[in-house]
Amino acid sequence: MAGNVKRNYIYNVVYQIIVIVLPLITTPYVSRVLGADNIGIYAYTQSVANYFVLVAMLGVKNYGNRSIAQIRDDKEQLSKTFVNIFAMQLLMTVAMMVLYAGYILCFVEENKDIAIIQTLFVLTGAADITWFFFGIEEFKTTVIRNTAVRVVSLVLIFLFVREADDLPIYTLIMTGSTLLGYILLFPFLRRHIRFMWPR
Repeated sequence: MAGNVKRNYIYNVVYQIIVIVLPLITTPYVSRVLGADNIGIYAYTQSVANYFVLVAMLGVKNYGNRSIAQIRDDKEQLSKTFVNIFAMQLLMTVAMMVLYAGYILCFVEENKDIAIIQTLFVLTGAADITWFFFGIEEFKTTVIRNTAVRVVSLVLIFLFVREADDLPIYTLIMTGSTLLGYILLFPFLRRHIRFMWPR
């Protein structure tokens, strides 16, 4: 048990260092290439999309983490609990997707293309199952996945974001990599749960 705690602590420390260091590399480059106005547009549209994600995930992470931690040694109960919580998360995300589409149609006049690309960020509300892996204390999977995705997105930014007009590309890389990172966790579920219909 002590060994697991120590390893999980190390994984988290390494990841936090990466989270701090990578923006130090990308921020000066992105700021110079895209300019302050485009950075502002990205930040604003992303913050709006994030509100929809927050509503979709309201209480899911804390509740899911706690519920999974209590039954992590019982595969049948673990499977049932995961599927039920994930189904609720999925339904909430679908509802938020509909509301976000309505927001774009009714309220967004400028930078609509960026707001549409941010739809991928809203979709992360359906794909974020990190709460499950935190509940079973498997930090290694999430940390390695997060690190790999962040490094890939860093490379893509330097390859494809070259001028101010590349804001849509930058937005696609940032939102797409976040969504892909969550999706890549799903294959690891098979080691821990049996898929079933919610009940």
